[in-house]
Amino acid sequence: MPAGRSQKLAKQAASIAVKTAALKSVAAITAALTISATATNFAGAANAASGNEPKQAAGTHLVSFAPSNTELLYAVGAGDKLFGVCSYCDYPDAVKKKTVVGNFIAANLERLATVKPDKIVCVSGQEALAGQLSHNGYKVLVLKNDHLSDISKNLKDLAALSNSTARGDQAAAKFNTCITELKEITSKASVKPAVFYCVWPQPLLTLGKASYLTEVITVCGGDSISKNLESGYPHFSMEKLVLANPDVIVMPYECKDHSFLEKHPWSSLKAVKNKRVYFLPDPPHDGLARPTLRLTTGLYWLAKKVHPELSTQLDSWSARTQSTLAPFMPPAN
Repeated sequence: MPAGRSQKLAKQAASIAVKTAALKSVAAITAALTISATATNFAGAANAASGNEPKQAAGTHLVSFAPSNTELLYAVGAGDKLFGVCSYCDYPDAVKKKTVVGNFIAANLERLATVKPDKIVCVSGQEALAGQLSHNGYKVLVLKNDHLSDISKNLKDLAALSNSTARGDQAAAKFNTCITELKEITSKASVKPAVFYCVWPQPLLTLGKASYLTEVITVCGGDSISKNLESGYPHFSMEKLVLANPDVIVMPYECKDHSFLEKHPWSSLKAVKNKRVYFLPDPPHDGLARPTLRLTTGLYWLAKKVHPELSTQLDSWSARTQSTLAPFMPPAN
């Protein structure tokens, strides 16, 4: 395979891993799934190097290879201890001044050597990268981001790592309170609509147990038709989709201008007939794309789609939530 083609596929695969809700091409999907399937080969080495234990000596020179970790580090007030990021880290605006030491799946070892990190943080799905980094002598911490509860846990772990425990505990507690309040609102709904979250239409991919987005649907008062599937982003047959006939369908932004919904069997689905197919916002405004505090904006968006009858209560919740979390969410610009 020509080098240019190989680099292009790697970049596409990394984009998928960063934005799990917005897959862009079949080639990218294949590459991302291959990375996921082989990553566990390196997990043992990565965990051995890091001990997977955040309560070690606080880091003063940190590097983040995941946008979600970068956002959470800023949320706990550790932006000044972050000296290197990956090319997909774009929030908050201050991150643009940091040294880019690689992308989501590969490190630039020369640049990394100039940063001299005492700890590198990765996320689940980056075990292969973590293994390679630990092999090169770096201490690596791999954080999970498979469940909604991982957000508050990661806030605390990153705060402990950067010697900002009190702020991390406070941010985690406030986030958990916001989620509890949303659950209380949506639990009052008289129905729980069946929801199909389409990660990508061809091949048809959706959400499973190992995706935090499955729990997001539940919190928003919906019932994911794929919630019992084991993997995070499994294949789903069109036959099963027709049989389930969901009330609500969430589609990737990239498919907004496609016409496949007008064709059979998509056109036969209840959600399509009732005009309850919703396309995710464009990537910069997609609040569901990353498991960070900004996920609350995505929760608000989705909850209003699933339960429009609760709009008044959800509007009030969103206003309270944004005010509550504002001290931990620096502006993008």
